[in-house]
Amino acid sequence: MASSCTSSNHNGKNDSISYATAIYTDGSKMGGKVGAGVAIYKDKMLVRKCKYRLQNCCSNNQVEQIAILKTLEKLPTLAIQNRGRVAI
Repeated sequence: MASSCTSSNHNGKNDSISYATAIYTDGSKMGGKVGAGVAIYKDKMLVRKCKYRLQNCCSNNQVEQIAILKTLEKLPTLAIQNRGRVAI
């Protein structure tokens, strides 16, 4: 079963789109530790998990953005069908 997103189109109607691949990102800065993570699921099965330790000078926003950047860098290496349909 695929993940789904709901969005409003220009007519104000909700469209539900299903994706077989779901990617989750997170970044945090707590207690002097700074890191980012990425979890990639295909058909609800975890296929890749990445962790990144970052320098303490990074802000929380920078860490969140690095998690997204690392995800975008991984996209070409993933075997994703319908590569033209990527939602961020």
